Amino acid sequence: MICEKTKFFYNFDMQKNSQNPQKMLLVHDTFLMKGGAERMNLYIAKILDADIATAIWHQNCYNPYEMGFFGKIFELNPNFRRGMIGFLKMKISFFLAQFCHPHDISEKKFGTQKIEKPAFSEKLDFRNYENFFLSNEAISAIWSVPKGKKTFYYAHSISRHLFDLYDEYLAKVPRLARLPYRIFAYFLRKIYIREIQKFDFVFVNSHENQKRLAEWTGRTDGIVLFPPVDTEHFSEQKPQKNSENLQKIQEIFHKNEKKFFLSFARLTHVKGIDKIIRAFQQIPEQNILILFGTEDSQREEFQKLSEIEPTTKQNQIFQSSKFPNIFFLSISDNNELPAIISESQAVVCMSKNEDFGMVAIEAMACGKPVFAPKECGYLETIIDEKTGFLLEKNSSESLIAIIRNNEKTDFDSMKDDCRVQAEKFSLKNFEEKLQILFQK
Repeated sequence: MICEKTKFFYNFDMQKNSQNPQKMLLVHDTFLMKGGAERMNLYIAKILDADIATAIWHQNCYNPYEMGFFGKIFELNPNFRRGMIGFLKMKISFFLAQFCHPHDISEKKFGTQKIEKPAFSEKLDFRNYENFFLSNEAISAIWSVPKGKKTFYYAHSISRHLFDLYDEYLAKVPRLARLPYRIFAYFLRKIYIREIQKFDFVFVNSHENQKRLAEWTGRTDGIVLFPPVDTEHFSEQKPQKNSENLQKIQEIFHKNEKKFFLSFARLTHVKGIDKIIRAFQQIPEQNILILFGTEDSQREEFQKLSEIEPTTKQNQIFQSSKFPNIFFLSISDNNELPAIISESQAVVCMSKNEDFGMVAIEAMACGKPVFAPKECGYLETIIDEKTGFLLEKNSSESLIAIIRNNEKTDFDSMKDDCRVQAEKFSLKNFEEKLQILFQK
């Protein structure tokens, strides 16, 4: 069935001189931060030569043009705010995307760099596109797609707030608002399942998500397509002489002959940052540097947990007064990330039931082993005791135990195996897999 349906599709070499190009629109929910899903969608848009529509492209997210993307970007809801009301407004903006007038992002600043891309003012017209690639909560834009167009959905995650993480999200809702939330979630779940049935193809980022797709939505034809990592960008790099952040890191750690673990996942409970902090509070002989985004939803909570005054300041290292082995840093230039990873001894990931785990692949691409729970997506990316260490339980106690058990381990000796494993998820392999999928 898949082979027959894919005969329509064009060659994914995406040569500019293609004789019969079919324009694609990629629609992703939000570009709020420098996360894995945001980076991946930029990669996909470049590979597919697609324009991008999104609710908001925040200036603290990636600079798209610095990353080599030069298509159009349609911003549908630039006043997006987190929370139930903001979420609902975002969903409506996608539901009515065909009738929205996009906002020009050409005058935005990304970090300290102002975009010089010429402004555009045309209306977003779905009729101008033959193919649509939707992801995450932008799934609701399927209602705006004209009949006869080809549609693809990429599930970075299967709206887990409506399924396996429903009880956790409900527990955070004020007691008086829980009944409306239950009703709201019930209808969202029904709509989500209906929407996902409307796509010609559904891609998932792991075998774990493939199982969830079948169990939660009844769709059993999900195609596993591992996310790509730019293994040329994420590679073992020598310290950059003009990088102030790297100089500060070296002054704190290397000049004092100290090593450090690194965490660079978003500061949220789902990513398990609280478990990382609690673990290192109990192993003062080990240092942890936690990178954060200024828009991370639990940033203030986790900084307080670490006994650090809440801050959004960038390019400054903050050390806990009570736990001097815990450090926080926010970088304004994401190009520094590979070099910072390379300076660490290993990376720690503690996400709960991780769908895939881009952080783990990016760390291994830089030659660094990864400490992570023995569950879900990590089982598909990390080779235990070869490219990382898998915890028996997703808990602070298990993390403490495995770090102490490996105090004498030579992490540098794992570098080559880490790089080989990361290459399986390279951009080159990703493009080749797309070609195989669509040219069978």
